[in-house]
Amino acid sequence: MTSIAVHVESGQVQQSLTRLGEAIPHVVNADIEEALNNAKYDLQQPGPPITYPVHWDSEKQRRAYFATDGFGAGIPYKRTGKYEGGWEVKQTGTGTAREFTISNRVPYSKYVGGNAYGKQQSNIHSGRWILAQETVRKHAEAGLTKVRQDIHEAIQAGGAGL
Repeated sequence: MTSIAVHVESGQVQQSLTRLGEAIPHVVNADIEEALNNAKYDLQQPGPPITYPVHWDSEKQRRAYFATDGFGAGIPYKRTGKYEGGWEVKQTGTGTAREFTISNRVPYSKYVGGNAYGKQQSNIHSGRWILAQETVRKHAEAGLTKVRQDIHEAIQAGGAGL
């Protein structure tokens, strides 16, 4: 049997744990929101111009592009910045129950940066525009690392200063 006795003076441990418990959701929320804003910044960077020959997904796509005057956008296509400006980070929920999402409501966004699974990016954009799913995953992993570091530092400080 192992027995450990802990002497607590004036409720210091309780106060530190209470401060730590109250601070953790704020630290987590701030770190995750920062990570998604970093991903948003990267996703808003325009890809390099198209290279020739164009790597169409299919002959049908190529014919449709020319038959519809560049899918209605004109030939040659002039960038509008809608894709880059379409990225949003939203926070839902209140208190400690928060959820963050990053999205792009531009209808053709999945063809430029891929969908949530890293699929559907058109060959025309592949290698020029970053995949949204990979970018968000990279920044989310960095955000979680920062969460762990911040919580570890808070624990080391005994909840002081939170």
